[in-house]
Amino acid sequence: MNAELFSVDPVVNVSARKEPFMNSRRLPRLRALALGLLLAAPAMGWAFSSGSSGADGVLAPTVNTEVVLPPSGVLNYTSINIPTGVTVTFRKNTTNTPVVLLVSGPAAKVGRER
Repeated sequence: MNAELFSVDPVVNVSARKEPFMNSRRLPRLRALALGLLLAAPAMGWAFSSGSSGADGVLAPTVNTEVVLPPSGVLNYTSINIPTGVTVTFRKNTTNTPVVLLVSGPAAKVGRER
């Protein structure tokens, strides 16, 4: 056998290191790009749909309220407005599913939910 077939070059170029992707020069540019896309989204007609049917109507309590959770755990509202000082509590259903709030319009929460 020829010994040159199995020879390995022991010299490694250590000075040719690659710059990390998220270096200090790229990060501000990536942040600016992300912010620009977020600000341009409404102008470009990008919309988000929660998939709410609105079947549960409006949730706008004026006093502390307890909402009975359906078996699915999903509540479909057209809008939610919980004012300051009002607490919304969700009553467990028999299968103890998590609460999922879907809203087809605006949602503002200043009060508390439990």
